[in-house]
Amino acid sequence: MNLKEKLTNITCNTRSIAEYLQTIKGIADELAIIDTHLSDDVLTIFALNGLGSGFKEISTAIRARDTLVSFEELHDKPVEHESFLKREKSRGGSNVIVNNTRTSLGNTQP
Repeated sequence: MNLKEKLTNITCNTRSIAEYLQTIKGIADELAIIDTHLSDDVLTIFALNGLGSGFKEISTAIRARDTLVSFEELHDKPVEHESFLKREKSRGGSNVIVNNTRTSLGNTQP
């Protein structure tokens, strides 16, 4: 399969966020070897597109920023959110995820 096609179709599915982002980085590195460099913004968009519905709020918040976060910066927010979702699931709680996302991105306005 074409490497760009892999990036277009990649999804997080059952992988951890860290594994998912590492896979994207690996594909980008393979593309760079064959002289096809992708911008940081393009990698970030590919990563956000494949996160899935559990990360819809955080993906929307990241996309709504005036400047898109870099691919390297992107790593921390979904990993933190994944940890939050796991804690909530183990507690059986259903706190509002949007409030956590806003706080983690430094936006405390409703």
